[in-house]
Amino acid sequence: MRTQLERVYLAACPFCDYRELFSSDVAMLAVYGAHLIDHEDEALDERRAGRTETAQRMERIARHLQRLNTAQFN
Repeated sequence: MRTQLERVYLAACPFCDYRELFSSDVAMLAVYGAHLIDHEDEALDERRAGRTETAQRMERIARHLQRLNTAQFN
């Protein structure tokens, strides 16, 4: 008996416990990208509150989002 394998994409956030499976890379980019942007917004709020270590956190989030966006072309 043959079964057809379905491709799935796993998004696992390195900044929190978020994990989710997606059926397409487009859906993953949209939903997980929005999740990462939320992390950037949180870091901005912390920065406005006077915390200095958030600049490094924002940079790590931006690099991760850039890797995610370029991964679809690899």
